[in-house]
Amino acid sequence: MNKHTRFLVIFLVAVILILTAAIVVFHMSVNKETAGGSESVPYAVNRDDSETESVIFEDDNGLYGLRDENGTIILEAEWAELEPIGDSYFKARLVVRSDSLYGVIDSEGDVVVPFVYDEIEKQSDLIYTAKLAEDGRYYFYDPEFRLLISEAADDFTLEGTFVRIDIDGDEYVWRQGTELELIGINISRYSGPVSFTLNIDESSLLSYAEWWEWRDISEMLIAFLDAYRSGHPDELNAITDSSSQLQVESVFSEKLQWNGEKLTELYVYSLDNADGRTIYFETSIHLVSKDEDTAVTDKTIVNADDLYKLRLAFKENAEGKWKLYEALVLKQES
Repeated sequence: MNKHTRFLVIFLVAVILILTAAIVVFHMSVNKETAGGSESVPYAVNRDDSETESVIFEDDNGLYGLRDENGTIILEAEWAELEPIGDSYFKARLVVRSDSLYGVIDSEGDVVVPFVYDEIEKQSDLIYTAKLAEDGRYYFYDPEFRLLISEAADDFTLEGTFVRIDIDGDEYVWRQGTELELIGINISRYSGPVSFTLNIDESSLLSYAEWWEWRDISEMLIAFLDAYRSGHPDELNAITDSSSQLQVESVFSEKLQWNGEKLTELYVYSLDNADGRTIYFETSIHLVSKDEDTAVTDKTIVNADDLYKLRLAFKENAEGKWKLYEALVLKQES
């Protein structure tokens, strides 16, 4: 190999090394600008409503912002973390004093999910969860980051297309299809010796009221049973429709008394929409004759002849609130 050939080989090797180093630096820069998200970075919208590709960048202080493909700053670098989430949003982490909180912003920097969460995660195509920093409870958002459920949940589990959500001890089951569909509720109530469980998985019944309405009605059910056992109709003023007060109180004037035994079954008897939404509940209950000299206790002996049906009706009034408006005790055939 002559002198000129050796010089040419050395020159080519040097060029290759320089190009390799440049490629490595370029990829490191790209990875740094888009760190934190596997989803494509949403397009930003210019003032003339045209779209431009957006790029996440990091400044000298280690904070992240957003700029367009031409280098124009869209969002100033003020976020400790910034990554794409969903189709057109960014999950961001904001550090204020010692607090480090997550929220969601759009490409214009508007906050669509408040910065009050420890974490925000995609669970499925329909559900994003956000865990509250304050108490560890969860809120559920759709892909547009609108609240799916108005109240925070204590916990949740995903089982295929089903999501089971625990809210204050009550279990609600939703199915994920083209949208979320409530397919089951299991509501238990206990107050002293009075208790019941309301378990519904029939779609025709569940669709008659929203999930929180079933919960509110259950609260009124336990309030009635509590008052009925103790014989205090005055405690029902808050849950009884004023037009039905006397009718409901008439149940308390009967010469029969409930000893407060656990209800083995409380179920929806029928539905009625002819004169406003109405839900009828029914349960079997043992009643005994009142005795002025002997108080009825939990140990009162009952037999088959003491079996009655307790029927309660709740109706939505003109203000859209559910109220107790009927209470009946019917002798059950043995």
